[in-house]
Amino acid sequence: MGIPLIFPSSTSVYGEPNAVPDEDCASLLPQTPYAESKLLAEKVLQDAGRNAGLRFVVLRFGTIFGPSPGLRAHTAVGKFCLQAISGEPLTVWRTAYSQIRPYLYIEDAVRALIFAARQELRPGEIYNVVTQNAPLSRILDCLREEVPGLEWRETESPAMNSFSREIPSGKIRAAGFDFYGDLHRGICETLESLAVKPGRAGHKSGQF
Repeated sequence: MGIPLIFPSSTSVYGEPNAVPDEDCASLLPQTPYAESKLLAEKVLQDAGRNAGLRFVVLRFGTIFGPSPGLRAHTAVGKFCLQAISGEPLTVWRTAYSQIRPYLYIEDAVRALIFAARQELRPGEIYNVVTQNAPLSRILDCLREEVPGLEWRETESPAMNSFSREIPSGKIRAAGFDFYGDLHRGICETLESLAVKPGRAGHKSGQF
């Protein structure tokens, strides 16, 4: 007996946690319409599970990183990689250097979906899916290693979240899932995938 519905939710549903949250956290304070919509969808599924016997699992994904045709250019990794290969200074929010966020390598995301489809997971369960929790400073360190002469400028943003969010993935690991991704490797692969024209800023493994 399989799980006919796998819902890719988001760790953003946790909002501003008071402590490291797990899947059983009852205090969820989503900060954006996107996060609110994900949490609402989770509740719809839970109601359908109770009232109609729907078999489903929820995978709360971290922010996706890594190369893909649909690169998420509005997230930190995607945006910074695009700016780096264009020779532009990175735009870094002043208060963000030490703030931790949950990141999910794109191949781990795909593998998690396949894993959920093939396993006898308990219906109605929620699983955090996060390759690595890391501060923004870690992303900048990785980029500095790969892009010589990288520069950035600090900016202020009234929309900047002023909190860290570290999300554990122990539950899905206990179910037998292993993460293969790495933030540094994902950044390198993204830079390489974007390096399609000559004359770009220099890269350690070649020239853009």
